[in-house]
Amino acid sequence: MNIVGAVILGIAGAVLGFFVPKIIQYFVLYAGSKREATYVVPQYYNCLYFKLIFYLINTAAWVLSGLLQGNIMIALMTAILISIAIIITAIDLLIRIIPNYLVLAMLIAGAIFQVSTNGLWGLLYALICGVVMMVVFTAVAGVVGFGQVGAGDVKLAGAMGLALGYPQIFTAMIIMAAVLIVYCIGGLVTKKLTLKSAFPFAPFMMAGMIFVLVCQIFALNLLY
Repeated sequence: MNIVGAVILGIAGAVLGFFVPKIIQYFVLYAGSKREATYVVPQYYNCLYFKLIFYLINTAAWVLSGLLQGNIMIALMTAILISIAIIITAIDLLIRIIPNYLVLAMLIAGAIFQVSTNGLWGLLYALICGVVMMVVFTAVAGVVGFGQVGAGDVKLAGAMGLALGYPQIFTAMIIMAAVLIVYCIGGLVTKKLTLKSAFPFAPFMMAGMIFVLVCQIFALNLLY
């Protein structure tokens, strides 16, 4: 991509990075109003330190995507998907809810990403991949209980499957499983978790997704 396009994406990413904490807060409060519950964003999410972290991570993702990818639409959708993944992770960690609007945004960005990357046939394969992911996660929820894997996780799995497509989704699942295993072992060793502990699942899914997208930015085919 030319430098002008990369600069434009970098500026857009920087602006969005500034608003990421506000977007997180909006969805947390919106979820509370819909459920007639009181959800509060911790004060540290609005402190300068955390705002700077969100700002730098988001800006870096957009700048690198613009610099290292030749197609502006692919670069834009890659950056958008990473931003959505970051926001979903933060919200699920805070209130264990995955907003439907963000899942829909991932579906739309993922569909455009697939068409831009692999054409209409690629989108068809990605749709099948998304359906398979939903079936798999529904089966897992049936085994471990919907208290552990909720409907939001199932919908997010479908959106993730569509966005990444085949075979990249396998890489994401491997990374997701690896991060999940390390987290569980670490939690059990430090006694912060028990065999009955419940925890948000979306952050592990999004870790796998972001890993694959970053690999694509750097044109790395590590596991697929």
